[in-house]
Amino acid sequence: MKTAIIGLKTERVKRVFAKHFIISAKKPDFVVSYGGDGTLLHAERICPGIPKLPLRHYSKCGICAVKRKTSVHEATPGIYCDSALPQIIKLLRSGKFAVKEILKIKATAFAKRGGKTKRFTLTGMNEVQIRNSSHAHAIRFEFCLNGACIEKEIIGDGVVAATTHGSTAYFYAITRKKFVKGFGIAFNNTIREQKPFFLNGKFRAEVRIHRRHASLIADNDPRAIPLKEGDRVVIEPAKEKARIIKL
Repeated sequence: MKTAIIGLKTERVKRVFAKHFIISAKKPDFVVSYGGDGTLLHAERICPGIPKLPLRHYSKCGICAVKRKTSVHEATPGIYCDSALPQIIKLLRSGKFAVKEILKIKATAFAKRGGKTKRFTLTGMNEVQIRNSSHAHAIRFEFCLNGACIEKEIIGDGVVAATTHGSTAYFYAITRKKFVKGFGIAFNNTIREQKPFFLNGKFRAEVRIHRRHASLIADNDPRAIPLKEGDRVVIEPAKEKARIIKL
């Protein structure tokens, strides 16, 4: 089997894995994400759909801070501790693991560029966001869901559309609510209170910018799609899914 290892300070982990697997970034069978949540998002972005093994150094593990533990355990929620590397590798080699599929979310911007409307798409494992480009100005936007106009004008800092995996991140920071199925859409720092939406199955949300400039972003992707008055963004479930190895 082939594996790619993504993260910082991976030399030791690579040496251990190289004794049992072929280390290769070309069509790996699985990817080791060595770091925290941000590393996992980065790994999914550059190797989408390939099973990921989230792993981090034992110094970040609350259990190992008290006493080193060599059986398989999580250093932080959803991320395994590398103090159990021999046992982890044994499970991987014997096929004694499961692969959990995680829904992802997609946002497509239809933005005017040089007199023409161009299409830009970003996909998130945690969330996609439309946010004000300037901290000094709120944006005004229209929000529609499944063909119905919910609000003709919302004034605020933007919109966050999250997956279950991202429900504990920005979505929770805004709503103080979590969810375990489907998707959630929250409105960030709005003048009037806007309750979040919790959606199961297929949906199609549309945001149209009425005033000021905004940006479309996804997860910790450094790319940001500029949006201006008249531009619109369609948000919907992505066809592709993330896959996480569970030991």
